[in-house]
This record gives sequence, C-alpha cells and structure tokens, in this order.
Amino acid sequence: MPITFNVGQFNSNKMKKCFLILLTVFAFINVFSQTDKGKILVGGQLSFGGSDNSTLDTLQKYDLKNSSFQFNPNFGYFIKDNLAVGLSMNLGYSTSSQTYENSYNNTITKTTSTTNGLSYGFGVFARQYLKIADKFMFYINESVSLILSNNETKRTNSDAGYNFSSNYPATEENKKNDINLSVTPGLIYFLTPKLGLQTSFGNIYFNKSNSTDKNLNFDNHNNSSNYGINLNSSTFYLGLNYYF
Repeated sequence: MPITFNVGQFNSNKMKKCFLILLTVFAFINVFSQTDKGKILVGGQLSFGGSDNSTLDTLQKYDLKNSSFQFNPNFGYFIKDNLAVGLSMNLGYSTSSQTYENSYNNTITKTTSTTNGLSYGFGVFARQYLKIADKFMFYINESVSLILSNNETKRTNSDAGYNFSSNYPATEENKKNDINLSVTPGLIYFLTPKLGLQTSFGNIYFNKSNSTDKNLNFDNHNNSSNYGINLNSSTFYLGLNYYF
C-alpha cells in the first residue's frame, strides 16, 4: 500500500495549533492584569525646575535665581485588584541666590544672599486604579508623609564697614519639619505589560509645618498650616513604575 502525505493538511493543522497558542497567550495577558491582587509595583517620580527674575533701574539692580530637584521612589503591594498600598521616600535639593546692587552718590553697594537646602523623608500611600483604555489607566493617590529639611544661608556685603545684625546674620541655618496630606490624580501608560510611564498634575493638600532658625537670639519657632488645591507647574511629576 503506498504511503501518502498531504502537505496542505499538515500546514493547516500546524497553523491551527499556532493560532490556538497565540489566543492562549493573548488571553493570559488580558486576564493577568498589572494591577491584580498580589502584584508588586516599584518606581518613582522625578521633578525639577527653576526660575530667573531681575529688576533694573537707574539706582538699583536686583537678581533672583532659584532651582530645585526632587526624587521620590516608592514601593507598593496590591492588597486587592486595582488597589495598592505602600511606602515612599523623599529626597530633594534646592538652591536660591539673590543679588542686590544699590547706587548712591556714585557708590555701588552689592549685597548677595545664597541659600542651599536639603530635604528627606518618608510616607505611606494608597492608590486606586481605573482602566480607561487598552494601555491607559487613571489613578487616585492618597498619601501622608513626613519631610525634614535643612536650609543654610550665607550673606555678603561689598561695604567693608557693614555689620550684619542678629536679625539679619551673615550665616543662618533653618530647620523645618513638615507633615503633608495630599490627594493626587494621575495617568499611567503601559509601555510594556510590566513597565508603566506615570504622570500626575495638581493635588488637594494639607500641610502642617514647624520651623526653627538656629542663628536668631529671640524666640524663633514658627508653626503654620496650609490647605487648598494646587495647580501650578511645580506639581507636575513624571516617573516610571515596574509591575511584577
């Protein structure tokens, strides 16, 4: 009996198997979401900015420059589908310089002030996710954080006979403690099934702070609290999160 081999039938069966395998893979990807219970997220946000302002007229010149950098890594665990809780850290650096030139009786007096600041802290957060498209998700992040900061200011004056006062010393150090509560909306775009590009803008916030100026001789403790809705450019964050 001759042996026959149906090439068309073999190719058809092979294609069916490949098709079924692909369907299984895609079904697995769709079902096993990045935000399912038991998943872990690791990521962070990075922000930086600056400003440059100057005033010039016949008798005086004033320049003010500011810049800041902030990094916030975070770690979260999904206690249920689309709900993660976790820890965050804060690390920031800022610098500010002011220059004031005053012209009087053909004499120019120049005063400079430079402030460098370092901040660090930690917090806890809860984040609720909502899928709005195939690769897009909307989230609401509620957080509580404690931030410690230290700012050191150094001042100079071109007038050799100028004496700095206790209220306006040549060197000044300020320490500050902040407790922050915020609710922040944001969007995540999944570049891959495990890597999400995260952005947020604006927040509803409450802040309570206590500051102490170590170089002043009088009672120098200051307590303040602030609350509201913040929509300025300093609230824009961009970061990456890894889900596994």
